[in-house]
Amino acid sequence: MSKYIHINLNQTVSRAQLAEVKEERKKWGIFSFIFIVFLGLGYWFYSLNVDIDSLILDRENTIADIRTKTNTLKKEGQINLSKKDIVSLFKLEESRVFWAEKLMALTEFTPEDMAITELDYGKNRLTISAISRLEPDQKEFTVIDKFIALLEADPYFSEDFKSIKFKSSERDKANSQEILSFKIEAHLK
Repeated sequence: MSKYIHINLNQTVSRAQLAEVKEERKKWGIFSFIFIVFLGLGYWFYSLNVDIDSLILDRENTIADIRTKTNTLKKEGQINLSKKDIVSLFKLEESRVFWAEKLMALTEFTPEDMAITELDYGKNRLTISAISRLEPDQKEFTVIDKFIALLEADPYFSEDFKSIKFKSSERDKANSQEILSFKIEAHLK
């Protein structure tokens, strides 16, 4: 055997160098991926910041526009509102009763064999007078209680009333038909 080491000089890169190059490429690949992710996040944060800045600027412009218009109206004498005026308007609006809608609701759930004959409002009370047919075996308080239950069951009608109570009734006969006339009082809150 020979004491010499044979080296192939035709080989340009050794296995160790190939492994080192692969490892280096892997590191650069991971670095590139992380860099791209951070670049994407940076762009996203930048665009989010620009959107928020434009929203803040729009709101500030709107506020400035409202203040300008308010000052213009004050100078023209068309508006002179104080906090007290706004609070009193709020209280008025809060205690306001929309009678048209309530009366429409009343007509919708009134039974067909019943007729509203009179509505009277005074002293924070709504008095409803009505007549209804009575069957021979029917008790008058059954009809009245059923109607009061209908009034109380409708949330839109009953929301402004603290109580709905029976006031009076009268039983009559017309053309061999028994008729019940009654009054109900609804007290406003």
